[in-house]
Amino acid sequence: MMTDNGACYRSHVFAEALGEKIKHRWTRPYRPQWSVLKAEFYDRYEWDTPQQAIQGVEEWIYDFYNTKRLNSAIGYQTPVEFEAQHAAALTRAA
Repeated sequence: MMTDNGACYRSHVFAEALGEKIKHRWTRPYRPQWSVLKAEFYDRYEWDTPQQAIQGVEEWIYDFYNTKRLNSAIGYQTPVEFEAQHAAALTRAA
């Protein structure tokens, strides 16, 4: 089962509910789930070559998803803003 990184999916209760037979994987931070990437970007274009598709996806992730697209799971910030805020909080706590 693949989930996002929400607290409910990281809890011991959730892990126990899955048991040992169901493997749990989390999405990687700053990497959109395929469904988001597919719906918001990939399906809107036609690609002539695999290289064009790869370049387009990379540009979408780095130039839009991480820097401009607001994410409700992190307080309607971009991933870059969230990371900067988190890094600043860690610096202040040190």
